[in-house]
Amino acid sequence: MEFLEFDINLENNGRDVLVKLKKCPKLKKGVAIVYIYSLVDKDISYPKKSGKIVYIGQACRGREATGKRFSQHIRSSAQSGGDTGANETLSTYYYNGDKLRLRILIVANGDIAKNLEARFFQYHVKEYGALPIADGTGGKQFLPSALNSLKIDHDEYEFFNRSFKNGVI
Repeated sequence: MEFLEFDINLENNGRDVLVKLKKCPKLKKGVAIVYIYSLVDKDISYPKKSGKIVYIGQACRGREATGKRFSQHIRSSAQSGGDTGANETLSTYYYNGDKLRLRILIVANGDIAKNLEARFFQYHVKEYGALPIADGTGGKQFLPSALNSLKIDHDEYEFFNRSFKNGVI
């Protein structure tokens, strides 16, 4: 198995590194991959123990370079971005100045990538007690425009907020 590794942060214009991966010959159209983003300099508190993995994903694009997927992960700016492939949590870590590491594993085909991604999720839950913190924070409902225009229902929000105050509702 072959893998690639990149450090992504504001200091090294890491988002530009991700954008350039769409032209990487190893990540051309039809290449199947599994990838992991992790924090380099800090840990995430998971239920069983602290860890560094932020996101696990897989891709195998048939119509365009598989490497194009990475240009979508981090918003184009700290406060905006309209790509539904952007991940709010990855973007927040990036724009807060945290150093991320991207490891990409090249596999034989898309079925292997999907199966391996599923096993990596299982490994993470077994080891840390939860899925990686950024998995599930992509899509249009998490775009900055959606979050900024979110209409707050007072009663719902009060319930939500009070759930965190001394365990008393």
